[in-house]
Amino acid sequence: NSSRSIVLENIGQIAKEYRAIYDEETKRIYCSQFHYDKHQNYVEYLKSKKHLITPRAIAEADMEQKLIPEEITKANKKYKRLFYKEDPHILPEVFDAIAKADLIILSIGSLYTSVMPHIICKDMVDAINNAKKAKVMYICNAMTQPGETDNFGVSDHVKALERYLGKDSIDVVIASNTKLSKKVLAKYETEEQKDQVRIDYENIEEGNYELIEDDLLVSSKGIIRHNSMKLSSDIFSYLMRGKQDDVIY
Repeated sequence: NSSRSIVLENIGQIAKEYRAIYDEETKRIYCSQFHYDKHQNYVEYLKSKKHLITPRAIAEADMEQKLIPEEITKANKKYKRLFYKEDPHILPEVFDAIAKADLIILSIGSLYTSVMPHIICKDMVDAINNAKKAKVMYICNAMTQPGETDNFGVSDHVKALERYLGKDSIDVVIASNTKLSKKVLAKYETEEQKDQVRIDYENIEEGNYELIEDDLLVSSKGIIRHNSMKLSSDIFSYLMRGKQDDVIY
């Protein structure tokens, strides 16, 4: 994904209409495979202007049905694998950033349609696994997502990620142990078909990663959010372990 969505003159407006993202700095258009296929004239026009088109990932369900991201949450199937129809082009700056990183964070987001697309590319996986300095941290979602992670516990999220990153590739996981009110949980269950992701300690113990759990969730007007200050504090505290001697007071 691009770092931001910008509507710039005519081409930016076209990108917005076709559910794509135009990045002014990189001069690239990002769109789903569905809209890539559906609007060939638009795609060919962009190619003629030397813009890069980046198809997103598609998933393969248990019945060999191929699904684009827009359909994943509606399919109600278990997915065997996630893959790109074509090998994606990754900017060199991405590899440079990974190589220099002190900590690689797989952050909160839709597991199959936001997080996974970044780690199913072999070059990206190799870069992460070969990073000399950086540990890999996963910040687990607070709630399950219908059609993606129904009935998932923390360990299920980690297993799904390590299927592509490799076994024992995640060093630490941050998960929330907040006790939400029954009223808020009922609202999410009935209106959005979402449940709180449980910390399944019995399965986590079988993994080779550290669990950092904390009271991280807040609820305002019935909407659940992570407490950004607490979460950032947990991340920074982990990052600074053993580095006190490097801090200048």
